[in-house]
Amino acid sequence: MTAQGPSATSRTTPHVAFTDLTIMPTHSTKTADIQKKWVLIDASGLVVGRLAVIVAMRLRGKHKPSYTPHMDDGDTSSLSTPKRSS
Repeated sequence: MTAQGPSATSRTTPHVAFTDLTIMPTHSTKTADIQKKWVLIDASGLVVGRLAVIVAMRLRGKHKPSYTPHMDDGDTSSLSTPKRSS
């Protein structure tokens, strides 16, 4: 009984030399580089769950290109909900 497909000895691995690879430096934000902003979020017309996602992303700092998970890179958020006149 023979196995279907190529045998383990006939497989070829493409050869890539280390000189062909581009080395990119890893960016890590320093505490001195963090710039916090005040953000005013208008909550009118938004569903509570969607609003929570927007606020959470702003607080964590995931909207910034300099986001680093172990640093406090988020902005200070303030919510405004206008009163409805009936």
